[in-house]
Amino acid sequence: MAGHLMGGRLRKWLCAVVLLALSPAGIAHADVSEAGSSGFTVTHEASVPGAPLAAYEAIGQIGQWWADAHTYSGDAGNMSLPLQAGSCFCETWAAGSVAHGRLLLAVPGQFVRLEAPLGPLQEMAVSTSMTFLLTGERGGTRIRLVYVASGREGQGLDSVAPAVDQVLGEQMTRLQRFLAAQPRP
Repeated sequence: MAGHLMGGRLRKWLCAVVLLALSPAGIAHADVSEAGSSGFTVTHEASVPGAPLAAYEAIGQIGQWWADAHTYSGDAGNMSLPLQAGSCFCETWAAGSVAHGRLLLAVPGQFVRLEAPLGPLQEMAVSTSMTFLLTGERGGTRIRLVYVASGREGQGLDSVAPAVDQVLGEQMTRLQRFLAAQPRP
């Protein structure tokens, strides 16, 4: 039953990716900085209130800001991301678990880098790098999210890039809102 449920969720996610990739809005999204059949790069930036250390710590509270719709369990509260190299960006629920990624680099207030083949990219055996770069700026922090995916030549990754861009753009907006709602000293 759990395998059937997981397969159903995966099929729904893949259908959403294909629909977004084929939609005019998905193609027009400007944050896909590079795309080819064997890989793509997506970049998002946001200014948030607070110091870079607060933004860094918020990234580790991923279960509080990630969208439920982009999880296997349907509940982002099941996600965790300890900010220590080698730790798992995981989701665990009664019917199963998934490792969305692995933390490669954690420098408080500066960087968070993961190897994170999200959604269908995991099944496609795609190599990825998801980096959050944090820079202090007047009145807050600039977060730059760079997601790089690479696979085999001819794999058609350029067709999923717009959907990945949309999903990551949504997560950046949610992170920005989460940080804006945090109390400040």
